[in-house]
Amino acid sequence: MKNSAGSSMVFTLLILFALMALGVAGLSGAASSLQISNNYRTGTQALEAAEAGVIHSVKVMNNAAPARMDTDIYNNWNSLYGTSARTLISSVTYAVTPTSPDPLRGAPRTNMQITSVGTAPGQSSRTIVAHVMMTPCGAIDMPSSGLSTTFNGNRFLIDGNDYLVTGSCGAGNGNGNGNSSCLNPAGSAILGISTRTTSDVTGIVGSLSSGQYDNVVGLSADQPASVGTCQGPTPSDISNTYEPRILAAAGGSVINNPAVNGSPTFGSLNSPIVMHFDSSIDIRGNVTGYGILVVDGGLTVSGSLAWTGLVLVNGTTQFTNINGNSTIMGALTTTDLNLNVNGSASVSYSSQALDIANGIAANQNLVPKHVGVVAWSQS
Repeated sequence: MKNSAGSSMVFTLLILFALMALGVAGLSGAASSLQISNNYRTGTQALEAAEAGVIHSVKVMNNAAPARMDTDIYNNWNSLYGTSARTLISSVTYAVTPTSPDPLRGAPRTNMQITSVGTAPGQSSRTIVAHVMMTPCGAIDMPSSGLSTTFNGNRFLIDGNDYLVTGSCGAGNGNGNGNSSCLNPAGSAILGISTRTTSDVTGIVGSLSSGQYDNVVGLSADQPASVGTCQGPTPSDISNTYEPRILAAAGGSVINNPAVNGSPTFGSLNSPIVMHFDSSIDIRGNVTGYGILVVDGGLTVSGSLAWTGLVLVNGTTQFTNINGNSTIMGALTTTDLNLNVNGSASVSYSSQALDIANGIAANQNLVPKHVGVVAWSQS
């Protein structure tokens, strides 16, 4: 009996030890699960902070309306953005530092790398390396809000694909826009039409008939036509920064208020010019030009216009061609747009044409552009 009682005691103790071991293992597993869950949560917070740093810094860069990335952004980073960490929420921060030239893309005039480091409790840290670049928003960019855009007729093209303007291509010889053989093999598409608000995007798309959707092409924008929002220059930036910059760059060579009847040609591919009208203008002749056309007021084209470069209109642009043909190769920035086309009208993006326009001023960017992320990686 004594041996039997002793055996029972040992067996009972073994069971208790086993239960205790299971309890300890359960508690350890629960603690480990809690730690994993906490690490995931703080890791997510750190990543969101790093993403917030990229978004915030890009917004600050766009608000600066830079002429160049290296001189206007990188060299002024401490005063423009700063190096100290910023708080997203309690104990969650981000800090952003720039690198120029961009190790991936070079081209310091238009490109830069930013590194955003997000931190969270528990020494969680995530890093996003983003490559940012200055590009135009759309072939036609409308920075105002409350737009009343109209499209009548079907003989128009607004094209955000990137075209060449040299050789047999370009506005001056009636070729290039819509011609696949003139697509820039090194280029990237932008929006056909860009604006600042989703309500204006809806309004523009609503102004197009279903048969006109394929007249507005370029970068896909989750719309039946290539129309989308872009965080680009404001109307104030256009009037108070870009236009004065353009006129100052050209200096005494600005062509002011020239006659635009007959068939004049202004500038050339090798010698682009700045042409400035200080009030609204109606182009009734057959005008060819190379460089930058600035209009302080509305631009109406009731004749023909073949322009290579940038057209900047501080008012409404109207194509009211009776039988004329108008082609802009480069980009058009305008307050609003009305198309009533019986002849033909086209605006096609060309980075080459805009580079020619920028040639008016050495080492500057005269073309309104926005700063956007073109590539990124996370670690």
